[in-house]
Amino acid sequence: MDPGNNWYRNPQIDALLEAVESVTIYEGRIRDDPKLWEICFKGLNTPLKIDSEQLDSAGPFRRKFLKLTDTPAPPLRASDWFAFIAGLSERADHKKSLEESDNVYIAETVMEAIRAQNIIKLESATTHKGYVPIDGYRCVHHHTVKELTEGLGFKFTGRILSDTLTQLGYKEEGTKQIRVKGLKNPVRFWRFPEAVFVFDCESESNA
Repeated sequence: MDPGNNWYRNPQIDALLEAVESVTIYEGRIRDDPKLWEICFKGLNTPLKIDSEQLDSAGPFRRKFLKLTDTPAPPLRASDWFAFIAGLSERADHKKSLEESDNVYIAETVMEAIRAQNIIKLESATTHKGYVPIDGYRCVHHHTVKELTEGLGFKFTGRILSDTLTQLGYKEEGTKQIRVKGLKNPVRFWRFPEAVFVFDCESESNA
């Protein structure tokens, strides 16, 4: 016996599912982007929008439902809530979001600043902004990335920015420690494949 069939027999679940006209799940550009569920109810012109991370319990949904309809959603047990979300998921359409997440927007903006950097010598990497070409990569000192980010008015969150740039395909994962003449300790660099910048140049020339 499929336990899901028993869950759907709850009349409150059936009533809620029957009231739903359509469900669309909007996904971002990268795997870490939040997913937005857009639930359209029959007779309402405005959809209920809720982040997927808020769907682990009924509370956030019930608050949004009340605000949208001026009618409280029925209280649901944990198993009932699971059945309701499973029912929505089965009928959901998946689409790419037209909006950038905050993390992607910041990463794209910082990447524009990185593209504008000039070539510098390795020995100057800790004192001057720019990039050092090494083995097919444009290597940028992590302090330079921090300065560029904060100069654009964003708070520098190194791990999040690094992960986002990597997921967008701009940056190699992690940081590379490189020895610099005259310095006792190796220097940490963010590495960006030269192919990323070559593609940008080709796109501009074909525009």
